[in-house]
Amino acid sequence: MKILILILAACSAVNAQDLAGKWAGTAETTDASGVKRHMEQTIEIKGMGKDLTVSQVSTKGTPIPLKIVLDESGSRFTLLRELDFEGGEHIRWHLELKDGHLTGTIWSVHDAPKKWGVDWTGPIEFTKVAR
Repeated sequence: MKILILILAACSAVNAQDLAGKWAGTAETTDASGVKRHMEQTIEIKGMGKDLTVSQVSTKGTPIPLKIVLDESGSRFTLLRELDFEGGEHIRWHLELKDGHLTGTIWSVHDAPKKWGVDWTGPIEFTKVAR
């Protein structure tokens, strides 16, 4: 039993360590009114294990800090960004490290839907950028 626990812990550490680096991807989103968008995304993950920090990289190269919630496996996590825009808006990425890619969904939900009707969601996949 102790060996199994050690193997699982080692796998989790390896997965979390594999997350570090710059990731580029594309989201294919659809908003509440049916408008489809092709969205380029870049994130950068630093650290390892449970000590990860994540930033979304703007089109100008500016890092925007994101909150990360990592599950116990070390391979699935949620990123959160809150925008102060017409009452507040949240962007969430639910991602999983699978076969060397980060795959999942991205969505944006507005806190004041009477003011803002373009909440959107869609699949996203990131590939690690070579340094």
